[in-house]
Amino acid sequence: LLLMRLPEAGPLHAGVRVLPPLHLTMAIVFLTIAIPLKTQGRWMTIGWLVEGAVLLWLSRRVQSMLLRAFGLICTVLGLGALLIVNPAAVTRPILNGRFGTYCVAIAACVFIAWLARNSHDEQEPNPLMHWPNLAAVAVLAVNALILIAFSWEIHSYWWLLRWNGDDNLMRDYWMYAEFSYSALFMLYGGVLLTTGFIKRSAFLRWQALILIAATIAKVFLVDMSELGSGLRIVSFIGLGVLLLSVSFVYQRDWLNLRGQKERNS
Repeated sequence: LLLMRLPEAGPLHAGVRVLPPLHLTMAIVFLTIAIPLKTQGRWMTIGWLVEGAVLLWLSRRVQSMLLRAFGLICTVLGLGALLIVNPAAVTRPILNGRFGTYCVAIAACVFIAWLARNSHDEQEPNPLMHWPNLAAVAVLAVNALILIAFSWEIHSYWWLLRWNGDDNLMRDYWMYAEFSYSALFMLYGGVLLTTGFIKRSAFLRWQALILIAATIAKVFLVDMSELGSGLRIVSFIGLGVLLLSVSFVYQRDWLNLRGQKERNS
């Protein structure tokens, strides 16, 4: 970093303009390698996520595509470590290290989405690093991480309980877990759809509708054949209420979405 700050016309630089970016690249690469050398597990994941968010913030401040590229690489490394090498949590729901690591990842993606949404490019960059595209990908990552985090907690709660060797009790745990997944997807789909209506965001509404469609498929393909009669009834009632609510809101057009669409066209 000190070499990068030397005057370009100095004797050490000898007028070579490629040296400052090269020194910056070496500094970031060494920092990225140092994180897994001195940390492991969740702290390695958190280190890469924080590094990626900071580099993206710096790239906005100094308008550097190089920093933006390295910020994306570090963020992808952190998300990959979160999904692949992050160790399992204990049976205690929510208040455990794995869920905390997911919260850090969600917060980092929320920060990146906010940063990208409030930034603009002076020149047209590569589409993969265009700020609006980064904002959309970050929002998708936030929603996916929330669903994955809570799904892991459901899995840990039902499947890692001690069941004393009773096969029927083990089947009950599996059935309760499947119902909990459906309830999570329906609830989050409703929250996401409501947020899309309030924010007048078609992007969020489409994500919610895709999630609701996936929940419908799960209810008919899995829940209908595997859940007990009571949970099956509750699952269908919840899905029916959600679908009726969505249909009613679209039919009444309370938020004047049709008028907004006409103005945009």
